[in-house]
Amino acid sequence: MDKLILVVIILFSLKSYSQTNHEAELLEYSSSRTLGRTQILSNKDCATPFTIKASGKYYFNNLPKGFGQDLEFSKNSLSSLHYIEKEHNSLWIRFRITKTGTFAFKILPDNIDVDLDFMLFEKKNDNFCSQIINKKNIPIRSNMSRPDKSNYSSTGLSVLAEKDFYSSGQGKAYCNSINVTKGDEYILVIDQANEVKKNGFHLQFQYFDYTVISGSVSAENSTQPVESVVLWEDASTGEVLGKVKTNPKTGGYEMKVPYEPYNLKAPYMLTTEKEGYFYPEKSVNTKELKSSSKQLSLVLPKLKKSALSRIRSINFVGGQARVLPSSISSLKRLYKLMLKNPTLKIRIDGHINGYNEDQSMAYLLSIDRAKTVLHYLSSNGINKNRITIKGFGESKMLFPSLSRTEEEAEMNRRVEVLVLEY
Repeated sequence: MDKLILVVIILFSLKSYSQTNHEAELLEYSSSRTLGRTQILSNKDCATPFTIKASGKYYFNNLPKGFGQDLEFSKNSLSSLHYIEKEHNSLWIRFRITKTGTFAFKILPDNIDVDLDFMLFEKKNDNFCSQIINKKNIPIRSNMSRPDKSNYSSTGLSVLAEKDFYSSGQGKAYCNSINVTKGDEYILVIDQANEVKKNGFHLQFQYFDYTVISGSVSAENSTQPVESVVLWEDASTGEVLGKVKTNPKTGGYEMKVPYEPYNLKAPYMLTTEKEGYFYPEKSVNTKELKSSSKQLSLVLPKLKKSALSRIRSINFVGGQARVLPSSISSLKRLYKLMLKNPTLKIRIDGHINGYNEDQSMAYLLSIDRAKTVLHYLSSNGINKNRITIKGFGESKMLFPSLSRTEEEAEMNRRVEVLVLEY
């Protein structure tokens, strides 16, 4: 319930800001291992890396201050594709690959103002550290680009990335994924280039396999095919993992998509966008993907007055008006919908989860959630006159049962969109 989780957040704030800031994510990844300050203070050098298994998700309360006893990187060019200019506040992590396949990872900071760079090295021999200092060991992936705050300043490796390396300055947040064999060893160097104090982060490891999905895109109440671009996304982060155009004559598509075969609950989203239509979103996880026929079709709802569209993936942290990182892609889709349809006027309806004795507080939280979406749209150039908001408190929960699951509770913490004019 929203009220209960809010109390937990307040209690956690007495211990650690970073725990407060990612309370919902820690609940979502209950198997995550949290690593505190005392556990990583000595892992600032190549000779003393923090050793973990490349599996699941880890939470680091902070990055060490400074660069340790050895300064492995210094006086490098800002235009270097391989090396950071110098070490600022660095953490060395050694990990062993646990599965054979396509490998990726995400670095997910608590604070979007943190500037995190990384270098990934393959550890092939015992002379690794001396080769690092002498620049005889070149990283296989590096990213020193400016943080992308619109994507929560995350970085890492992605299956749909364009390049292996990005130098300092303007660039993409993610580098290409790599093919790995079980037992391979790697060294990941994470460096905080600025002096933001609240610098906790999650490190999430992923192994991908591929499968082929197909289907069609059609208009609501019509057999007419629709030409559009179909997107396959990681529903937990909004990362686009695949995209393909539909056949303009049939509306059909076929796409090779990555998925995590060892994580049965890994969530994905299939969606598309088309002017004059609201965007559909179809959720599927690894278990469903393995057992289904892989025929996934989408129906585009026509934009029309008084049509209420339920946005499946704009959800919120319990007890707060802060959207989950997984909601960023849906927020962007709503923005593009408003941008491509300039006559569209909408009402944003806010909702909460849980039975709250203080009805006024429940109403205010639902209003604040609607305001969050309003602020996102208006700060990106959408005229406020096209948007109104309304709060419903806990009166319209999708799952009112007290025995609801955490996933159902998350779906209650939502906004919906009502078309006022088009």
